[in-house]
Amino acid sequence: MGKISKSRGGGPMPPMEMIQQYSADAVRYWAASTGPGKDTIISEEKIILGGKLVNKIWNVARFSARFLVDYTPSHIPESLTLADQWLFSKLNRLIQHVTSLYKAYDYAAAKAETESFFWNFADNYLEMAKQRLYDDNHSQREAAQFTLYHSLLTVLKLFAPILPHVTERIYQGLFVGSSWKNTGNPFSSIHTSDWPKVDHVFFNETAENLGDILLEIATGVRRFKSERNLSLGTELKRVQLAAGDSQLRENLANGNADLMSITRALQVEYLAELDSDLEQITLSTEITIGIEI
Repeated sequence: MGKISKSRGGGPMPPMEMIQQYSADAVRYWAASTGPGKDTIISEEKIILGGKLVNKIWNVARFSARFLVDYTPSHIPESLTLADQWLFSKLNRLIQHVTSLYKAYDYAAAKAETESFFWNFADNYLEMAKQRLYDDNHSQREAAQFTLYHSLLTVLKLFAPILPHVTERIYQGLFVGSSWKNTGNPFSSIHTSDWPKVDHVFFNETAENLGDILLEIATGVRRFKSERNLSLGTELKRVQLAAGDSQLRENLANGNADLMSITRALQVEYLAELDSDLEQITLSTEITIGIEI
């Protein structure tokens, strides 16, 4: 990793003091932000960011625990939603890219790519999957559990070389002892487990494009709520999505459960034109949103 520059002062405090104050993983996060052999100054700001990332990973794991502790995936569910397919495609592209970066010793880029995916997973996918996860009787609950299990486990493994302590703690708590693993055999440590492998079955460019549209819709609805001083958890009576392309409307309807969850809409309708009495939002795509509070 990068070396601490004595001639430039090194930073606000010695590394051991940083570790005691912010944790070893947070300091490793900073250290992995600089390429091999490059001079660097201890950045308390980056270490704080590393601490926030570690806390977020821990909180996501705590949230996921209630849905994964007794869950053992055995097959790919047939009921994967649009968001599930979107995430799996992005996840397998991530595995492919990050693996090549680590092989090239470009751990700073590997960290950045994994972190970018993780925040998208935490801030967007989980919001799309929450209603299915909380509803024990939802027909697509298993699909959400399956996606959550594999996505979280994969992200932990990709982060493990950079953040060895928090990833090991979560791995031990959630995944060790599960009767199902990719190899069929349990491992005692995340650091001796198999590295994630790309599964080309999940590559789906169409799902990626449509999933990005779901995010654009969710962002538009979030902005609508924010501008009206409504909490993001405020339920909406109705959300309409208008698109002239009938195939696009049909494809988006496959993500109905995802949209209802992330927008908190009690009803989502897919039409050629919006009802004139609804408040309207025009997106950058060919979609217009109508909202009834």
